[in-house]
Amino acid sequence: MTQRRRIVITAILIIAVALLWLFLHETENGDKAVSITIGYRPTAVVDLALLMAIERGDFEKESLSVSLKPYGRADLLIAALKSGQIDGSELGGIS
Repeated sequence: MTQRRRIVITAILIIAVALLWLFLHETENGDKAVSITIGYRPTAVVDLALLMAIERGDFEKESLSVSLKPYGRADLLIAALKSGQIDGSELGGIS
């Protein structure tokens, strides 16, 4: 699999997780929630797609606020995901 294909697949997966989270979590007044936190490993090349989407404002165009939380190790990232500290993650990166 080429690096470009991995970047595209990662971006699609992250957006899918974000949209799924929005549909499953509604606020008290019935409005859709618009803020999520995504964990990532800063050393992974495929995280570039996520960073580019944030930089270009792609998420804001869809009324979605995305915040990033870096994790140096995959085991810490997985633990944060399981415990609910973050809403989504990218785990398939190349270090």
